[in-house]
Amino acid sequence: MTASVLVVEDEGIVATHLQLSLEHLGYSVPEVAASGEDAIRLARSLRPSLVLMDICLDGELDGIEAAQAIRADPGLPVVFLTANSDESTLARAREVAPYGYLLKPFNQRELRSTIEVALHRHRLEEALQARERWLSTVLRSIGDGVVATDASGHVLFVNPVAERIFGRPARAGMPARDLIAAVGDDIEASAAPIVDERDRRLGTVQVFRDVGDRRRLASASRLAAIGKLASDIAHEVNNPLAWVTANLSFVSSFLSDHAAGTLSAGDVAEIQAALKDARSGADRVARLLRDIRVFARGDGETAPAQSALDLDQVVTEACRDLPVTLHLGAPPPVVGSEERLAEVVRHLAGRGATAVTTRTAADGRAVIEIAPGGGAGLGLTVCQGVVAAMGGTLEADGDVRILLPAFKDRCIRT
Repeated sequence: MTASVLVVEDEGIVATHLQLSLEHLGYSVPEVAASGEDAIRLARSLRPSLVLMDICLDGELDGIEAAQAIRADPGLPVVFLTANSDESTLARAREVAPYGYLLKPFNQRELRSTIEVALHRHRLEEALQARERWLSTVLRSIGDGVVATDASGHVLFVNPVAERIFGRPARAGMPARDLIAAVGDDIEASAAPIVDERDRRLGTVQVFRDVGDRRRLASASRLAAIGKLASDIAHEVNNPLAWVTANLSFVSSFLSDHAAGTLSAGDVAEIQAALKDARSGADRVARLLRDIRVFARGDGETAPAQSALDLDQVVTEACRDLPVTLHLGAPPPVVGSEERLAEVVRHLAGRGATAVTTRTAADGRAVIEIAPGGGAGLGLTVCQGVVAAMGGTLEADGDVRILLPAFKDRCIRT
């Protein structure tokens, strides 16, 4: 494709000579402009391959001012023509970042080589800019956070995902350590050096991935597997336990009815006390099995849907029949299964607790406090699993505290 050159020259004879020389060299010259204003207008309408611009022009704009406008829009390469090579003129011209200079007078070989070098440089820059736009689009579109820094650790590029992970906007030139100082435990980070063809370090690219959801999913999967096993064990133990309980009741009833003439009253009372202890132990095992079956959700049962929950309402319903005092502090809503969370509160508060309190923690999380803490062993472990599946934590140090992320910090998953 023939390159087109817009000639900007206010001396008619010189302009005609330039046009003939360019056409002789194989370039097309669509127009000749005699002023800076005409040069800007024609560059925008014709969009030539290159602008050959005389620095000294008549009119309000000289060649440098016109070239500055053309470089900004439409972004065309400009080669300056000048008969004046003084330092002040060259200093002004350098600010425009021209693609070359031609000092008058010049010959056709100099004209051709200057134009070809300028066109080649412009093609390379366009290809580089296109590649940079493509790379920037890719980095802004991927699901991980990406931060690129220079050799001194200052930010060159941050994609939107990284800004969301850090919870703050980033600016080019800021120290990377200031940006990534607040990375949480749920963020997985990796880094690699950026080097040139001589293995000289130019900077670093760091990738940040939020693995919180993945960890919660893995935890939920492990909990489901444990729950299935626990449910199967509960099913296998429950039937023999029913036989034991029934037989204990039968023996106790038989002693009351038939042992009066055979055994002494003291012996009967001692045996009845032993049977009562045995029934009490069997009842404890039965309660534990009920807890396991409630929380394990085994036998292929699907997980309950999650929704935004009012903790004061959940706690009130869970403790309706329990002898505890409620202190409701209107904590923020949370996301989870109302049924599961209510079972957790009922299980923990039903083991000797006297008070249940709801409040908002200093970090914005919703808190349920049960005092004194109830539950231990497998029941407490299962409760911890249910709370963890909701993205929260369960602390037990005399009292029990359930801390859950507020609804605004989580997405509802069904």
